[in-house]
Amino acid sequence: MLSTTFRIALRPSTYRLAVQQCHYATKKSAASKLNPDAVHVSEAVRVLKAMEVGHPSHQIEAHIQCKIEKSTPLIRGSLVLPKSIKQEATIVVFATGKKADEARAAGAQYVGGEELIEQVQKGEFKFDKCISTPQMFPAVTKIARVLGPKGLMPTVKKAQIDRALQLTHDQPQESDAPAPYVTRTRKGGKPVKPIAPLKSANAVPSLDKITLHAMVKEAIGSKSNLLSAFMAFQSITGIRPEVVYARTSVANWKLREGMPIGVKVTLRGEEMYQFMDKLVEIVLPRLKEWPGMSITAGDGNGNVAIGFPPSALALFPEIESSFDVYPKMTGFDVTFNTSAFTNTDGRLLLSGFSVPFTKTK
Repeated sequence: MLSTTFRIALRPSTYRLAVQQCHYATKKSAASKLNPDAVHVSEAVRVLKAMEVGHPSHQIEAHIQCKIEKSTPLIRGSLVLPKSIKQEATIVVFATGKKADEARAAGAQYVGGEELIEQVQKGEFKFDKCISTPQMFPAVTKIARVLGPKGLMPTVKKAQIDRALQLTHDQPQESDAPAPYVTRTRKGGKPVKPIAPLKSANAVPSLDKITLHAMVKEAIGSKSNLLSAFMAFQSITGIRPEVVYARTSVANWKLREGMPIGVKVTLRGEEMYQFMDKLVEIVLPRLKEWPGMSITAGDGNGNVAIGFPPSALALFPEIESSFDVYPKMTGFDVTFNTSAFTNTDGRLLLSGFSVPFTKTK
């Protein structure tokens, strides 16, 4: 049995609502009794909104209890709250005299001078933030080896110290410096050039067309060998393929100019997005020998191409259901033509379509 129950408590007046969100019952749990006071999640939210009128200042706590048996699947995933949960930070201030009184009035839990430094050095208590006045800073440097590795070493700038003395957990510190646009780093700490923001909505890259292309070397000996690739492309796209002819002659391959050697299909509009959906949702997850698209893929103009082995063609649902109809599977290339001007923008667009990428080049 898998059951999820929310217990919600409101303060200052205490209310408790037992919420039955979901209940997947098995044969063993058919006779199990549910909480008679349980209500649906939507009903509980409506009650909470009504209570907020009379009690605008309150705190909500959600408790989730899960009971999982061997026959039920594991719960996987994560939850991202819209706002961070504020917790009261434990602040230590190294100050004496008038500054010490100001720190206590601002809400600092530990305030003192030399005796407080000795307590911190011995590790008698834990704290989240450390502040020091300029007069006490030379003495605080004695415990730099204790504060430094934890990232708690205070700064010596007087302006920041005086401002920090007035901060509490309800007024988080805000940096005066503008936030960087991108804070990513490569392996080894080398900075990555940030991606410039788009100037307008018209500059957002889009997918123009998708081209499927397959070369069949057996077609040099007989044109009938193109039939299998021709039928396969028509089945997975719903569009009649175009025969590709050789542009030049190659004596070593016994290839003459004008010989049919491949097939090609160009997809646009609704057919393009339908093929993209099948490729990402059905084919790529089942293609074990394909590691993913390279992080350096692209032709320099925002167009990206992927090569697939013959086994990938058999994973499309149209071919998998009637595999015996097609004599032979062939490898093929898929080219994504985008409106992007750089390879980075083209790869970002494909990542939005859930196309996997590999870390190796």
